[in-house]
Amino acid sequence: MQTVTEINNFILPTFGKKPEAGAIKLTIQKFYLPNGHSTQKRGVVPDITLPSINDYLDLGEEKLPHALAWDEIPAAKFSLAQIPLENSIPVLAAQSKSRIEKDPDFKMMFDDIERLKKRLEDKKVSLNEQERRAEKAEDKKRSEERKATIKALAKNAPPILNITFDNLEGSPDAPKTTGLRSRSNEDEDGDGKPDEDPTPAESFAADLHLRESLRVLNDLIAVHEKSSSVTAQNNLKASSQD
Repeated sequence: MQTVTEINNFILPTFGKKPEAGAIKLTIQKFYLPNGHSTQKRGVVPDITLPSINDYLDLGEEKLPHALAWDEIPAAKFSLAQIPLENSIPVLAAQSKSRIEKDPDFKMMFDDIERLKKRLEDKKVSLNEQERRAEKAEDKKRSEERKATIKALAKNAPPILNITFDNLEGSPDAPKTTGLRSRSNEDEDGDGKPDEDPTPAESFAADLHLRESLRVLNDLIAVHEKSSSVTAQNNLKASSQD
């Protein structure tokens, strides 16, 4: 939907060398969902929204000054899944909200959000060396505490297999790794040294949104099975009465 064009492709060389003029990203097509809605500025609107620190950062196309407006086209012909999701969503959302409020990992994320808000509001930086060292020490302590928490959560992580075209057929030599990005895998630690790559279990443990999404999916299965059981019992009663 977008293309990146190097600007120096349109500039004549100076002294036999083209300047590094950067690039420009152009939207050349638009994506539409089956219901005809554009994804411009909105993306795919979720039924259940999980809190994220990204909500407080200037990220996404909608933050750009010349982003294309949202629009819609005639919907395509499609049929919905047989599972009655509409009645289940309020129940699933309430259960998820209750879990998030009690989840210590989400509590750490909410703490990060509050710290981010304060940093965004504070337009000043202290030049006092002792204060800066204290801030750095505090950040390093928080980072070490997070890593310890993630390692503890990783002990209960499920087996993880990264499925690729190479191991799709169940090759015995397939590497059992994951491509999930971990919050514990920062580029550098407080001393400027690269952090060690997280294990697959640690990557899973660090991805609190993935873990909660799996819990929501588990809730949906439970709600559907309960609904199917009630329907089956009602059908059995109706047939016995006949």
